[in-house]
Amino acid sequence: MTELLSISNLHVSFPTYEGTFNAVRGISLSLSTGSVLALVGESGSGKTVTALSIMRLVPPPGLITSGEIVFEGQHLLNIPEVSLRSIRGRRISMVFQEPMTSLNPVLRIADQLCEPLILHLGLSRSDAQEQGIKLLTNVGIPSADDRMRDYPHQLSGGMRQRVMIAMALACRPSLLVADEPTTALDVTIQAQILELLDSQRRASGLSILLITHDLGIVAERADHTAVMYAGQVVESAPTATLLSTPRHPYTQALLASLPQYAEPGKPLPTLPGQLNIRTASAGGCSFAERCPIATFECRTETQYLREIRPLHIIRCWKCS
Repeated sequence: MTELLSISNLHVSFPTYEGTFNAVRGISLSLSTGSVLALVGESGSGKTVTALSIMRLVPPPGLITSGEIVFEGQHLLNIPEVSLRSIRGRRISMVFQEPMTSLNPVLRIADQLCEPLILHLGLSRSDAQEQGIKLLTNVGIPSADDRMRDYPHQLSGGMRQRVMIAMALACRPSLLVADEPTTALDVTIQAQILELLDSQRRASGLSILLITHDLGIVAERADHTAVMYAGQVVESAPTATLLSTPRHPYTQALLASLPQYAEPGKPLPTLPGQLNIRTASAGGCSFAERCPIATFECRTETQYLREIRPLHIIRCWKCS
């Protein structure tokens, strides 16, 4: 398949009173046309910052300090802002993690949903309005024509999430960056949304960068999965391989916490400690402080990604 998106050695940092906070440290990813790449990991591991970097939407004072992002042959970190505006919402769309803060609270749903259709596709206001109603209907919003006149605060969290998904799909983009796209949805609507995204993939070759904590969705929908910890990819493999034979201790701990892997009548295993990216990035393996097999060398010497089998890479020298 053709490579649509390539991220190479991406570094993103935030200046703070306590020094520089390195949120993303040397991320490299690739995504082919029509495929789904899942990013998984604990909150704070750098998944959302990586996604925001693709469209240069890292909030200030965050700064992309180095790396390369290539989309459809264009180097996104080098092109002018005016050129990037023609790509955002048209060729690349994003479903943000929190729809209440992403939607404009003083504009009706119609104004926000029709804007990309008018700007990018050149539709008239009436045609954009008609297309907007169809989009809301497709994502499972009842009485879509009435909802077009509502403000975001008049909708439930799940309905706001569906509006965001409708906006993201409005211009039939090549790449959809979906940051927890089904978090606020019940199981039935979640299945409908995922099926809608699958139909878009089949119809137009849509590629999806999926950020999620739901490994059930990953197992069913993702072609390839990358596991992030403390701003780095610690393991990456085809999804079936990763779920059946995880090699990195962090990936193994994530999977062990799932109910289907638990022994009946016994509590779910937990991962001791918590993610602290400041101490994790101080030196050595970022996971060493929580790893059950870490040695002194793990805590003091830098770990690098290495391939242990075709398309399966890990950041751990004790695993094979």
